[in-house]
Amino acid sequence: MPTVVNRHRYLPRDGFGPEPAKPLTGRERRPALPDDAIYVGRGSPLGNPYRVPRDGTHAEALALYRRWLYEKIQSNDAKVMRAFRSIGPESLLVCSCAPKACHADVVLGAWTWLGKVGMR
Repeated sequence: MPTVVNRHRYLPRDGFGPEPAKPLTGRERRPALPDDAIYVGRGSPLGNPYRVPRDGTHAEALALYRRWLYEKIQSNDAKVMRAFRSIGPESLLVCSCAPKACHADVVLGAWTWLGKVGMR
């Protein structure tokens, strides 16, 4: 099952190395992510086009994203489906808001569902 990690404060807690003494900021060099890490943030095919507070609360933006992603899957959007096919069972889904509830959790749920219905 893929894992969701935060790209800004990637802390290698899951067997990827020792945890830094303090959280990393954008100005410090972050540890390199493993090769199977897949960025799912803004600008990627699976990125969330909805923003807080412009598009509502955090929960409302997630609901809008869930609907948007479902429509992309139903229309068999080439970029989105290619992105889903690039995700493997050991992949890290990298975004900016983990570990808070975020669109990467929606991506993970959709990836699981696509595997069950045979669309990956």
